[in-house]
Amino acid sequence: MRSVKIEKKSNKASSKKPSNKRKSTRRKKKSSWKMPVLIGVTCSILFGAPVGGVAYLWSQGIIQQHIEKAEDMGLKASMDAGFVLSEVFVHGRKETARGDILNALNVKRGQPLIHFDPLISREKIEALGWVETASVERKLPDQIIVKLKERVPAAIWQQGKRYALVDSDGVEISEADVD
Repeated sequence: MRSVKIEKKSNKASSKKPSNKRKSTRRKKKSSWKMPVLIGVTCSILFGAPVGGVAYLWSQGIIQQHIEKAEDMGLKASMDAGFVLSEVFVHGRKETARGDILNALNVKRGQPLIHFDPLISREKIEALGWVETASVERKLPDQIIVKLKERVPAAIWQQGKRYALVDSDGVEISEADVD
């Protein structure tokens, strides 16, 4: 006779056959809104607070007060260092009145040279009738040097009862000097 082996049934878990399904290796999708919100909040804190603080200080005039105080301190330091006007030299002046040049420069002896603007002064001097071209230099520590090229009168221009000197380009030089 033949012997038959009988197997006992065991737990269901151990009797399960391996499944043919593969386990998913994909990660779970994270929420797409969290990272942009986090970046936005961080940027708001990092950039918003300083900008807002500066805007507040500016609106209250605090920044302007500190700027003015720093300018005053710099001006005083430049004056203490000797950067004050003591001499104005003018080269090439024959017909232009000395007072007209000084008025155009708008300077006084002892004023700080740091506030003197040579470009604006040059424009004012070149607006004078006799002056064709000018250069204005600030020579530290205490001088201003003006170099002029004056116009050369070429004719007397008459319009009605009005007489004026004009140069070779037809630019009016002066009315007062026509005799």
